[in-house]
Amino acid sequence: MNSKISHLISLACAFAMFSCNQGEERDKQTQSSVFRNDLLPTSVSIMYEHALEVPKEYPYFKGFGGQMFIETLVAQSIKGTLKVCYPSSTVAFTPEEVKEQLLSVKNEISHMVFDEEWQLDTAKFEMKKYVRSYTLVRKYVHNTDTIESRVATFNAPDSVDMPFENLTLLARNVAYEVSLVNERSPDWVENMPRKRVVQLIIDKALNGQQAYSFVFRETLEPLSLDEVRQRLGEETIYVLDYDDLGETVDSAAVNHPINPININEFVGFAFIEDWYYDRATMRIYKDVKGIAPIRVYQKMLNIGDYETTRSVPFLLYFSNHKEGK
Repeated sequence: MNSKISHLISLACAFAMFSCNQGEERDKQTQSSVFRNDLLPTSVSIMYEHALEVPKEYPYFKGFGGQMFIETLVAQSIKGTLKVCYPSSTVAFTPEEVKEQLLSVKNEISHMVFDEEWQLDTAKFEMKKYVRSYTLVRKYVHNTDTIESRVATFNAPDSVDMPFENLTLLARNVAYEVSLVNERSPDWVENMPRKRVVQLIIDKALNGQQAYSFVFRETLEPLSLDEVRQRLGEETIYVLDYDDLGETVDSAAVNHPINPININEFVGFAFIEDWYYDRATMRIYKDVKGIAPIRVYQKMLNIGDYETTRSVPFLLYFSNHKEGK
């Protein structure tokens, strides 16, 4: 074999090796960068009812001035500057229907049903909510019965990021609960993987994210990891090691969990948010600052005697809102 042919064979081998390496690199790139896992959605849809005024049984929650917002909303609607739709639809009322449907019942509007898209980035630990629509709910008493009916819907279908500085502040530190269990309207929460998202938030607290007391959040009372575990329902016993003389070998107790955290006890979240709105469209924007799991469990009072207890074990602030700012 002459040197020229030998050189050509060497080049061919080198090219083949290069092609194989390039193929491996493409495979790696496809698996790590290009591959998209559609089994894990980047956002979920959820609907829930929100009271305009904070119920008395929730003293640690905070409203957003709902009645004043409704006054402005109705006034704008009657002027014809807003598109007002039939409840839970995109079909618009006529100007006459707007007056008939809204003006006479505005003082009986007590709730809003929000339809939102939620996004949670656990790496950055940030959360976004996009309000796609809200529906006004009228509740009134008729012949001793409480009647509930939906009045009108205001749609905002596009998930638009609007700088908060370009909006009007509605209220700071709005605190409220969203239940992820809804027996009356199960389709409202069917897209929310409740146990998975609750586990993500609990894991953040257990893995070092500073947790605070929800009740005493104004003073930013930090909780230790042991306090967090206890509030989540983990029960432990402490065992000390002793030597032959009965003296304690080590003063540090050995922690033995006897009752692990039960993810089924967590039914929703409480949120701390700043709310804004666009004066022209009356669209609501929410700046999500903090999140807290809601736990419902059976608390033993005496042997064989239990009561259903509802608690907010801890509060986490998202990374773009350190210490509630």
